[in-house]
Amino acid sequence: MKKETGNDEENKQELQETGAEIVPARPVASPVPNEASFPIDDMRNRIADRLASVVSMLRDGTVGKVGIELDNEGNQKYVIDDLEGKHRYTTEIRSVPGVVEKTETFSTRLPREERLKAVEKLHQQNLSQSEIAAKLMVSQQTVSLDLQKLKGKDSKQE
Repeated sequence: MKKETGNDEENKQELQETGAEIVPARPVASPVPNEASFPIDDMRNRIADRLASVVSMLRDGTVGKVGIELDNEGNQKYVIDDLEGKHRYTTEIRSVPGVVEKTETFSTRLPREERLKAVEKLHQQNLSQSEIAAKLMVSQQTVSLDLQKLKGKDSKQE
């Protein structure tokens, strides 16, 4: 049996009632694929189902901070933090005609010394400071300072 999710205005109103901040989507550079190559209705239903589950978690008080990014090409990003801000669950869904890629990430805020090791490893994987910051639940500035500290350690060891 298919669950009725309501229309966009009803979903928006439900989110606002929970106190969630609604940020307008950023404009997309490329056009939406034509309906023959991309199942728009299916995408909308899936997004509505995800939003309904997020609204439910907000109502239950089981999550702290929630971030949602959607675009007209079917790409989605959901970031959900726990109440203490120590754990983060991120789901990214990227779509092109014929391919849907889903990535799930679970993050935990680390103590400083462990974070330095993680920053070093992620930097060696050529991730940007912003990407590292998002993964480790810190600011880009913190990652920059950590990299400076690591660079200072390396020069002292030589």
